[in-house]
Amino acid sequence: MCATRDKDRSMDTSSVLGAYRRAIAIHLSSILARPCEALLPLVQQTTTHRKPSHSVFTVVIRRLGPGVDDQSLQQCVALPPDLQPMIARARRTQDMLLFDPVPLYLIQRCLERMYHDFGDGKPASSSSETRERVQKSDHKGKRDRDAPESSAVVFVNGARLQADENPYTGLRRAVLTGFIARLLMRESHGRSPVKVIMEPSQPGTDTELGSEFMRGLDLKSATSIAQDIELHDPYLKTIKGALDAGNDNGIRAQLKDGAWVVDLSAQKLGHVKVFTLTPSATRPSETTTTPTVATTTTTTTTTTTSAQTETTASASMDVPTPMVQTLASLTRHFSETECTRYVWVVPEARRLFVEQVLFLAEAIFPDIHTDRQRSKRTASSLETSETESTPGTSTTATAAATAAVRESWTRAIELVYFGPAFGTGASKAEGEGHGLSIGEVAKARMRESVVESRGQPQTTKMATNDGDDDHDDEEDVGLGQGYGSLDEAQLSRMAAMLSTSALAVASAGGRRLRKLNVDMNRILDGKGNSGVFLQYVLSRLHGIERKSNTHLNPEADLTVLQPYEEALNLALVIAEWHDVVSQLHEQQDPYLLVSYLFNLAAAIGHANRVLRVKDMVSDVAEARWFLFWAAKRVLEQGLELLGLQSVEHM
Repeated sequence: MCATRDKDRSMDTSSVLGAYRRAIAIHLSSILARPCEALLPLVQQTTTHRKPSHSVFTVVIRRLGPGVDDQSLQQCVALPPDLQPMIARARRTQDMLLFDPVPLYLIQRCLERMYHDFGDGKPASSSSETRERVQKSDHKGKRDRDAPESSAVVFVNGARLQADENPYTGLRRAVLTGFIARLLMRESHGRSPVKVIMEPSQPGTDTELGSEFMRGLDLKSATSIAQDIELHDPYLKTIKGALDAGNDNGIRAQLKDGAWVVDLSAQKLGHVKVFTLTPSATRPSETTTTPTVATTTTTTTTTTTSAQTETTASASMDVPTPMVQTLASLTRHFSETECTRYVWVVPEARRLFVEQVLFLAEAIFPDIHTDRQRSKRTASSLETSETESTPGTSTTATAAATAAVRESWTRAIELVYFGPAFGTGASKAEGEGHGLSIGEVAKARMRESVVESRGQPQTTKMATNDGDDDHDDEEDVGLGQGYGSLDEAQLSRMAAMLSTSALAVASAGGRRLRKLNVDMNRILDGKGNSGVFLQYVLSRLHGIERKSNTHLNPEADLTVLQPYEEALNLALVIAEWHDVVSQLHEQQDPYLLVSYLFNLAAAIGHANRVLRVKDMVSDVAEARWFLFWAAKRVLEQGLELLGLQSVEHM
């Protein structure tokens, strides 16, 4: 009985929206004589945006094209009895209809799910901790419960691959790498450690800004191009030997124009430079060694080949190129660490480079296996030997099992490409600042904005007026108005947090594979959709919590929210959070997250205009704060995925 109740309470909120959308699609299909499955995608696209111009029916009918008259639209007013429990009412707004699910039911299920996921933010008691472990165990299958905790590592490789990478592309790479790492941490629930491969931070450079988005992550240091390798590195020796002697695939390095080059034209991968010569290793033998004059054509050819062999032997493979450095680093990660998953964040411009690395890795290191793969191969061999009766059959079956496990390790690497990024509006500031990084430029500009809004910094720490004034719960207060000034430490910290938020959200402001243009003037002015706006909305929610002095009550009477459309709209956006997270895991594109957070912030703003919490009676204040608390927790979770700290005061 208890298990059934717990299962019902933890029901996915997305199923509420799914049932609502399917009910609309079924109703439309009966009127428009179209299959329900054909209408469902259109309904799913339009119920999220609840603007008058985005009516479910007008958009669906418009997309269906001609042949659907206004009479079909009018018929939507009459609801069949079987839809009454799901669709409560229909109303006319100008020339279109908007359907609402039962507001109270949706709000209740949405907030119930959020409280189940996030709790009240307080340390759990011993009994509640035990109950939480039991509930988590109930959700696991028998295999998961019996399996030991995994120590395998998940790698996210975001090291720089472009020597000429501009700072905006580097910013986009850092934000995307940290975002994917946090997604994988969320997915593994702490069972598999996530290691991030990034170049070390250097003060005063854009790598210092990139390290801000690695906060709290387990970093594995890398050089500016790839992980540093020494000349006696065993993987480097293997690469040298394979390229010098050649292999079954015909891959062999040839000396050309002062460098060792591998011809991969047959694989449509061009020519790959793998080693360069030191200045002392210029090609003297190539200029001094000349073939002897031969009396026949055959003798001449033989002499020339001998000279080329002498040239090859006299010139050593001295300096590994970034290609070889990356190849050795990649192989080391797989061979020395049990790796269950490997995600490689790569700029679109380096797609050919990555394909060349992976091809050479598969050709030179075909037998690299992680410990996990070795254990699987051993288990398969033992299982096969127990089931087969004859030695010959057992050997054949074991070989087949081994071949199945020995699928190329390079094909297990997940490649996440991203488009280039460029910036405008910072060149003047960089010139005036004598080559400041974009992080320093953004911080300096944001500091000026904060000073303009809140006054010059005080020489001593401010003891009163810490942002907790009557404006925290008002709707028409501009950025910083009504607040006292900050001391220097507070000002510097706020400017750093806001500028970092602005840059992070801007770097995720476009589809991952598309070219991105970052307008520094727009993202730092605090107007419109920006990281500053998201932090402002979050600080307003913190202000409501501080000033209202209302405690979170999961048993609050939510019927007081039912008359307000703004409450329903906010609950709808909150309820989509788990669907958004699922899409993020599938597409690994932070643009989806940023778009959702902007929609959430807008819904919070609309609700805050009519759902005042401060000075309200207890029942009303608790219900409204329960709704705003859920919105605050979702907004905090979203900013955390981007590697951002929450600003509690603006």
